[in-house]
Amino acid sequence: MKSIIAFPNLFGGIELSVSRIAFSIGKFEVYWYGLIIAIAVCLAVVLVLKNAKKYGINEDDLLNICLIGIIVGVICSRLLYVLGRLDRDWTFADILNVRDGGMSIYGALIGGFIATAIYCKIRKMNFLKLADLVVPYIALAQAIGRWGNFINKEAFGVPVNPNSIFSTLAMTSMKIGGNVAGSIEEELLKLGFVDTSLVATVNGNTFDYIGVHPTFFYESVLNLILFLVLILVARNGKYFNGRSLCIYMASYGIYRFFIEGIRIDPLYLFDTDIKLSRLLALISAIFFGTLLIIISILRAKDKKLFIKALLDEEETDIGKSDYKDLLVDKDTYVSENNTEETTEKEESEKDIVSEEEQSVDK
Repeated sequence: MKSIIAFPNLFGGIELSVSRIAFSIGKFEVYWYGLIIAIAVCLAVVLVLKNAKKYGINEDDLLNICLIGIIVGVICSRLLYVLGRLDRDWTFADILNVRDGGMSIYGALIGGFIATAIYCKIRKMNFLKLADLVVPYIALAQAIGRWGNFINKEAFGVPVNPNSIFSTLAMTSMKIGGNVAGSIEEELLKLGFVDTSLVATVNGNTFDYIGVHPTFFYESVLNLILFLVLILVARNGKYFNGRSLCIYMASYGIYRFFIEGIRIDPLYLFDTDIKLSRLLALISAIFFGTLLIIISILRAKDKKLFIKALLDEEETDIGKSDYKDLLVDKDTYVSENNTEETTEKEESEKDIVSEEEQSVDK
């Protein structure tokens, strides 16, 4: 069954007819939602394996980690979604039914990272180095995967003010100028954002459609930008293990915090009014952002001290300097005292040779 998704103000008005079903195998229907996510995950795995050698990580270990991380991530993703929707009467069959959507990316990240950290501990691998390799492609997979929400007509935000700069991207599932309501309008009606006439009234102006924020699109674009930033960071060399991980978690937490503020389908922390994903985004942004700043400042301070030692006007005995390990090659370094002793020894040898030559002349 096809439905309408429209962008009334984009390029003079765009109206798309979409179906959740990608194709069918007999009576089994394959949904676009699952297919798009599967493609995104497979692409991320291929790119991770392609770049494994740059990080000195064994491909067999990576394949094991990808398999374990994906399985645990999917399970935790679904569990966190269920915990955030305790207002529903869940049956065991409902929990297992992920084909209709209902996943939490933070559940996937938490579960995947914990499983990976345990594997790294057992195999004595550097978890932070591995995380720096993987996170750019996680961001890319998220950017692609969000389009599954577009097909499902979910993960959208509150109605857009027609006079705002975001009105161009306003999305609706109602035919422009018509009376046919889709899932977006029905959801807005259920939550009390609009009345039964399905007509939006903003600042005294009446509109024949209800445009909402396409929050899935906002996040997809920002994830793509984050992916490009992380690739540039990786190409500019390793600053410290875990740097890309901190940048990813802090950046994603910041913009996800604001996006969650306008979504109308948030997960809640038990029976409270606290939005679960927004809380996790805030914690992630503060923790990893602070960690990134502190480590960067400490490293910058060490670098300044090092440069100051190099530029110090007073002559410094390198052998006594706190920075001698950075300034010299341990295998070839000879201290000033040893140099003086060597010079005296050479002069003594020269005197002996000279005396022998004189005795020969005589």
